Amino acid sequence: MTIHAHRSSWRFATGKLLICLLTLMPMISAAAAESGWREYRSAHFIVRSDAKPKAARLLVRDLEWYRHVVGRITNIDFSNDETPPLRIWAWKTTREYIRATKAYGTGGFYNMGLDGPYAMMSIEPAERPLELDGRQVILHEYTHHIIHQFSPIQYPRWYDEGMAEFLSTMKFKDKGLVVIGGPIGRAAVLRDFDWVPFRDLMESKGQYMRQHRVSMRDPRRARPAISLQYAEGWITAHYLMTHPERRKQIQTYLSLMNRPDVRDEDAFKQAFLTDYKGLQKDVRKYFWSMKLPTLGMRITDLPKVKIKERKLSDEESGFQNIEGMLVAGDYSDSGKDNRDRIIALYEAGVRPKDMAYYLARIAIAEEDDDDDAKAHAKEADKWIAAFSKAGGSPAIAAYLKGLRELTAIFGDKAGFAKATQPKDPERLAVLRRQLKQGMRADPTDPRPHYLYALSFAFTDERPDRQAMASIGIVRDRLPDFPRGAIVEAILRAHNGDRQGALDQLNVLARWAFSAGARNRYQKIAKRIEEMPESASAGKSASKG
Repeated sequence: MTIHAHRSSWRFATGKLLICLLTLMPMISAAAAESGWREYRSAHFIVRSDAKPKAARLLVRDLEWYRHVVGRITNIDFSNDETPPLRIWAWKTTREYIRATKAYGTGGFYNMGLDGPYAMMSIEPAERPLELDGRQVILHEYTHHIIHQFSPIQYPRWYDEGMAEFLSTMKFKDKGLVVIGGPIGRAAVLRDFDWVPFRDLMESKGQYMRQHRVSMRDPRRARPAISLQYAEGWITAHYLMTHPERRKQIQTYLSLMNRPDVRDEDAFKQAFLTDYKGLQKDVRKYFWSMKLPTLGMRITDLPKVKIKERKLSDEESGFQNIEGMLVAGDYSDSGKDNRDRIIALYEAGVRPKDMAYYLARIAIAEEDDDDDAKAHAKEADKWIAAFSKAGGSPAIAAYLKGLRELTAIFGDKAGFAKATQPKDPERLAVLRRQLKQGMRADPTDPRPHYLYALSFAFTDERPDRQAMASIGIVRDRLPDFPRGAIVEAILRAHNGDRQGALDQLNVLARWAFSAGARNRYQKIAKRIEEMPESASAGKSASKG
């Protein structure tokens, strides 16, 4: 009887368990359907995310709307926008983002390369005011992309970062209402630490500030200047944007700052009708009033956002942490460590064109290993052929061949500070013909154009018409690509416009983000200055 009673109880419990499981099955199925990675494509963004689809779709919508509103605020014309879509990897938690990227202390980052713009971020919202918010970080970084991609002028670092911080607080309400200017964690820095004097802040140009004088009154109130550069940039942009009269003065200030014949302090006084101390006093008073107003506007023509959604397979989902790092250019480490896994994906038919591209880039990155250079070159050729066989663009195939050929022709020491003679001029001529074929296949892809122009910048040859046209295409397609501007300056000098080249490098040096970058620009300028007058028009280009 005891055993029978026990079995009855067990059957009863099992019945309850089955009922519970049947009840939970729809919930489990829904959760499973939402798990894994998805790809979301809109007009200007490609987002890969393992977050819940609703959150990911909302991010894509907000990015499209943000682009529209920032364009409206800054008077940017997007009608001729030919920029490739921004590719974003959006992890559902900050912990996963950090584990994948190793970008400690950040909530996201953005960069522009020859393959186009990309960004990595966490989609996890901040729970407390001082925490990083993934959405806000990516809006901040995308502001840089918009401003630098579509504006011909240089921006002071305080304004560049401050305006990005201000605009990144943008929220979309009902009926087209847009609200900007909410509080951010930067306020705590301004509250707890001594401020950088506005003279230092404003005259830092494009450089990130690394040092700040320690307060003798209380050393504990000193903080690395870069934190204050962001914080003071934010509150200054907040103050200027929420005061209509001050808002009008911003464009005057930026225009004057971009004139080499106007001193920084004079530009400031002419635009804001006060001196550094005067405006800093006004901004400090504005901050300590603790009544930071928001800027509200109603946008009646927010675009309808169409999103194409694709669920990634288990194999592709498991590859996303690695793929994000490959797109960010980490072919030497992430690529080398995961080569076998990428080969397995290629052989399994998972996006074979992309996998072949990655494998070719990994092999090219490893060619600087002298012991195995020939083996890596053979491996690169194998995967370039596989890329073409999988339907890859002839322009990109030419670019891949160019990457490995330039190293073979000029060596891995070639740079911009001095001319390098090709080891094999005939091989260089063949490469240039191949790059031209790639350009003809897709005239809009900047990659073969850049390598063609680069093949002249390394040398002391006079660039041909195609090289000058190619660097113009790179400038138009990727205006925020720094190496493109350097190559353009060198080609201008070789083409006879030495003063124009020096002026261009001087602008780059004046607005450099660091002392090291400024030093590199100055070394390139020295190369151009030391060219004999007859050489500034360059030697005749080899036939190609």
